Amino acid sequence: MRTLRISAIVLVLLAGAAEARAQSNAWYNPYVNGVRAVESARYSEAVTLLERAVAEDPRAARNKYIEGVFRTDYVPYFYLALAYMRLGQIDKAAANATRAAVVVPPDLAARFSQLRREIDAKPATLDAAATQPPAAKAAAPSSASTTTTRPASSSTQPPRQADADALKGDVIVTTGQATVKRAPDVAFLAIGVETRAKSPRDAQRQNADEMTATQRRLGDAGVSRDALRTLGVDLQQEFDFTNGRRTPREYVARNTIEVRVEDVGRLGEIVDAAVQGGATSASGVRFDLRDRAAAEHEAVRLAVADARARADAAASGAGRAVGRIVKIEEAREEPIVMARSFESLRAAAPGAAPPTPVEPGYVEVRARVTLTASMR
Repeated sequence: MRTLRISAIVLVLLAGAAEARAQSNAWYNPYVNGVRAVESARYSEAVTLLERAVAEDPRAARNKYIEGVFRTDYVPYFYLALAYMRLGQIDKAAANATRAAVVVPPDLAARFSQLRREIDAKPATLDAAATQPPAAKAAAPSSASTTTTRPASSSTQPPRQADADALKGDVIVTTGQATVKRAPDVAFLAIGVETRAKSPRDAQRQNADEMTATQRRLGDAGVSRDALRTLGVDLQQEFDFTNGRRTPREYVARNTIEVRVEDVGRLGEIVDAAVQGGATSASGVRFDLRDRAAAEHEAVRLAVADARARADAAASGAGRAVGRIVKIEEAREEPIVMARSFESLRAAAPGAAPPTPVEPGYVEVRARVTLTASMR
């Protein structure tokens, strides 16, 4: 009976742990699927998934633990703001953008700034339309044919009613895409130090000493202090589980920093310097552009040109011609970041091994737009 009672208690504890673990990460699947829905322009689906993720865990955070195994950036409010913006729900987009401002990873900074500019500009546009005098609205053209008679050289912005009338007539909708490749001119690298000891005090002290030595070595290699940023500091005890019993082991302390490397060609040298200084891990290498906005603008320009060429081809096939461009919508593409790791971390001595080879390749910036135009 005693054995049965102990077995029952163990089963209950294991079931409770499994349930708590599942609940702690119940936000993960809807969040990941919601992000994918946003990037695929399925905005209504994205809102449903991301709102579910927020309901499970409203705390956005960088380097959030998943089952204690790996970390990820959890920024649901940014993607909610983006989805609501694309759906035309400006108030909800603005509310979520305000909450998103608390946690903005570096790779989303440019997109977040663009989103805020779109949100700030939208109410002013709506207010201008709402305050339009009744007489001006009455004077607007009432048919698409009237709109097409406006001289092409006119600098006057067509009334909004003209857009609505054009959409009621013959229109053509095409999608254009473009990819711009640029050689990266900046790199980011995650450097970690991990130490173990019988007591938490010793583990933390050893970790602090190792990280200080690592940062000093990076400084000697020419990395400035403002190029370093702490990603996470962690101290916890490890356990072994045997026959349902938890046996405590050593304490492990971790400290991870992000290093910004301005000279991409020196990335391998920086990795070697960090390892020789005491780093135990080097991972999460990503390459980027200092002026990503310029590449994004070029990609959008090429995507619009592609959409216009497709519209011309489609209209020509129907024996028609493209008239006025009614609307252009951009669907932002998530930057593809290739994470790389380094297998050999410890060098026997400076010069004992060749420098760590690094091939940066190219950074690809993609753009996709939807173009709506009238036909004549």
